[in-house]
Amino acid sequence: MAETDLANASPENGATSRARGRVFFHVALAASFAFMLFALLVLERLGLPQVLIGLAIISVSLIVFVVASLVAATMRLTDYFVAARQLPSLHNGMAMASDWISGSLFLGLAAVLYTQGASATPYVVASCAGLVLMAVLFAPYLNRSGALTLPDFLTTRFSHRAVGGIAMAVIVATALPLLAAQFILTGFIAANFLPLGRETAIVGTASLAVIIALLGGMRALTWSQIAQYILIAVAFLLPLAVLSMGSDGQPVPQFALATVLSEIGRIVGSDGPATVATTAQGGFDLPIMLCLILASASLPHILTRFLAAASPSQARRSAAWGLGFVVPIVTAAPLFAAFVTLEILLGIDGASIDMAPDWVIELGAKGLFTICGAPAISAEAIAQACGDGTLTQTTLAMSDVSLDPRAVVLGLPAIAGMSMTLEALLAAGAVAATLSSAASLLLTVANTLCHDGFHKLLAPRAPAAARLFMARILLIPIAALTAYVAQQAVQANALPANLLPAFWALAIAASGLFPVLVGAIWWKRTNMSGAIAAMLCGVSVAIVVLATGGAVDLPFADAGMLPLPGRTVPAILFGLLAGFCALVIGSLVTSPPSQEARDFVTMIRGGATPPTARDRVV
Repeated sequence: MAETDLANASPENGATSRARGRVFFHVALAASFAFMLFALLVLERLGLPQVLIGLAIISVSLIVFVVASLVAATMRLTDYFVAARQLPSLHNGMAMASDWISGSLFLGLAAVLYTQGASATPYVVASCAGLVLMAVLFAPYLNRSGALTLPDFLTTRFSHRAVGGIAMAVIVATALPLLAAQFILTGFIAANFLPLGRETAIVGTASLAVIIALLGGMRALTWSQIAQYILIAVAFLLPLAVLSMGSDGQPVPQFALATVLSEIGRIVGSDGPATVATTAQGGFDLPIMLCLILASASLPHILTRFLAAASPSQARRSAAWGLGFVVPIVTAAPLFAAFVTLEILLGIDGASIDMAPDWVIELGAKGLFTICGAPAISAEAIAQACGDGTLTQTTLAMSDVSLDPRAVVLGLPAIAGMSMTLEALLAAGAVAATLSSAASLLLTVANTLCHDGFHKLLAPRAPAAARLFMARILLIPIAALTAYVAQQAVQANALPANLLPAFWALAIAASGLFPVLVGAIWWKRTNMSGAIAAMLCGVSVAIVVLATGGAVDLPFADAGMLPLPGRTVPAILFGLLAGFCALVIGSLVTSPPSQEARDFVTMIRGGATPPTARDRVV
């Protein structure tokens, strides 16, 4: 009996038990979402109102997210900051994918494809390539350092708190605009596709982000993001799979793209309008693609995930898993653009105004669909805008209509005449994407301010209890301030312009973090002076480029979330160039780094035993 007990208590059996628990967790989540979806489809057939369907889906989803985070509460510092560095690559990758997709990719990629056609190729490529670049350049080396935050890594590498302090400022300047953008997107989604107001949705998202991160930090965030990814994937792919089965008999929607494009080409012919599905021209904009890749590879809330992996190899595998989970979403985005184009052609082109489908007025009343330049709020308004006011004699053409690109994804179920349950499910998936990224950004900012601001700069002898309390309490004012800014922004009801600071944040991230991280890991000669010069010069040049040049051009304003408008592209390019030049010159004209710094680089690149992370229980 004693031998049996000892065997059952062995590490191998403990690991097996934990693995079974994780599998059960995933299966239970998927089963819960499947049961909810089936039940609501049945209840919809029985006459359940659309408002109740939307409330049920979003309520159950949010409850699952919160419960998943609450069961991961912790009182350990390393658990809170980096999940005790015990995240398996599969789970870390799924959470990373949920974070990576965010509301911007969920809505924006299909919007760009709808409006830009083949010109949007750089966005598709960069949506995946950024993770690959992270895995190659940064993932295992950040993990091997034993740091709790990115500024903590740089402080250790260059043996000076000033480096970490500047990095902290860059991260805050990057993360806060991105956080506000997620809140703004949540307000748009809820106001137009869920029975919620914009202000209510923004405050609710901010509150939920605090709750998810408050008790368990990175550990709680990971389990919640796993649940969010499952909902994101189901919500994004299921409506496409239903349409794909109907058009091509293919359950995998990506395989139906050629059939849908062929059908659109047959209907439109050579004289049709320039849409995503009918134009193959458009330049492959290499600078935009490179800027997107480098900017996405510099996102601090994604890079922090590599610190939480179980080992350097697991960190790199986390990125591989993350890429595997992102690819189905990215490759399915063209289907939204193609199916929307096809359904509009079938429902609008050549039809008289009195025969226009119901969704025209539904989306027109929300300001998301215009005909002949006027909102399609009623049949009479359409007739007045397009002709002499006669409903039966005025016919519509594709050249007369305009769908707001923000509605390409969320409007597809209504445009295609699909179930109200699928429409609400898709909106809930979009909310899950924004909430996942918002909670991650919020936790990154709070942890950075606590560890690298409060602890490293102000109170180096602060006990573990004070540090953990500060990390948690900072979540509240950060979320409140950002939510307030987002609420003020949405009152103007001009989403692309309100998201412009988020695009600028990408330029700050790329110019302020990418050169110094590359130098810290890959060039031993990089010293403190070079690192400081790289961050200050890179960010300064990026800000100058962004702020000068007169009025900001918004060539992709209609597409909304993902494109790089105005001077973002030159800001990234010139900021990176200035950062690398300052890194090299600053390092070469000053004293070389200490032997301790050189040994640190040797260690993180696998040439020595990494330090053992110390844990503290509060």
